[in-house]
Amino acid sequence: MKPTPDHLKMAQLAHLSGFSVSTLYDYLRSGILHPPLKKGPTKAFFDKSHLARLQRIRYLREEKKLNLSQIKQEITLSAETGTKPPPKSPGVKNQIIDKALALFSRKNYRSTKISDITDELHMGSGTFYLYFKSKEELFLSCLARLPKVLVPREAWEEVKKETDYIKRLRKRGYAMLNAFPSYIGILNHARLALTGDDKKLAARAAESLRLLVQPLKKDLELAIDAGAARKVDVDLTAYLLLGINETLGQRILIDPKYDIEKGFSAVEDFIAHALAVTPPPAPVAPPATTRAQITDCSKNTMELNNLQISKADYICGKYLEGELRVPLARIRSIEISGSQSPPLAGVTLKTGNLIELELTGHEIILGETCFGNFKIDAARVKLVMILT
Repeated sequence: MKPTPDHLKMAQLAHLSGFSVSTLYDYLRSGILHPPLKKGPTKAFFDKSHLARLQRIRYLREEKKLNLSQIKQEITLSAETGTKPPPKSPGVKNQIIDKALALFSRKNYRSTKISDITDELHMGSGTFYLYFKSKEELFLSCLARLPKVLVPREAWEEVKKETDYIKRLRKRGYAMLNAFPSYIGILNHARLALTGDDKKLAARAAESLRLLVQPLKKDLELAIDAGAARKVDVDLTAYLLLGINETLGQRILIDPKYDIEKGFSAVEDFIAHALAVTPPPAPVAPPATTRAQITDCSKNTMELNNLQISKADYICGKYLEGELRVPLARIRSIEISGSQSPPLAGVTLKTGNLIELELTGHEIILGETCFGNFKIDAARVKLVMILT
């Protein structure tokens, strides 16, 4: 019979558990490790239950400092009472992952041993094996945690408060580049994993990079919708922006005369030209022949010439944490929800983009009809359709 993960020979069990073969024989003779499974007169195999028992033995020996007699008594009592191993702590697990991230990055993955990680944490290897079966499993967890340590939670909170696209990008870059020197090694290893033979590792590496790019992608989409950036391939551009951050981080490490502040000044200039980021255009008065059809809350309709909102040629409202003014000349329609307090305006641009603004509730819609000048509270209007 060919051995499977559930049918391990003594040498395989020793390799996976970290115990020597002679130690395993001692445990079998003492009775603290249960006998192997008989698959024939001369064939015996171990399974996952033996690995679990050895992890328990390691914990009792290294963390509880019990001798073999005490371990046997503890295991016997656990079997009789159904006592389970001590609960795992997310905090301890993250400590192991964070230390591994630092060591994998500094020494590279292949050169880092499990004992290097446990020694740095002053932790027994038994505790390590309570959380991870192997170094390979630990590395997969490191990839999942990489986006969180490259841009910590407190940095995300600071970014959320910023409404300006370029300043928001700068804050994200600061957070990443401050952590970058510590994790450049594992980030490079993650990229190498994408072209490796291990499909599971490649998929996890791809997911960790996708999580790093996702916030950049979301910010860029908002900037395009708000007219702060031109239309581009958002997904590809977001990956390019991540690459710019990494390249800047590497340049700073190569030559200390470049710092993050100076580097981002160059990055901002580049992005401003690449994405055509410009200040909001000055309001342009619509031509006198501009017409609009309005529908009020009673479903009455009326056509207006020379449409204005509060004597202005734009609609103004709160957007994110700032104020946005959208010229009427760029608008296809405005849907107003006057039942909300304050009213909300769904502004559809001629490009097809939709922006939702929070109004003050005091806006007046004005225009000219064949009967004379007309005005109405915006909160009493359901829909404004621009006709020209």
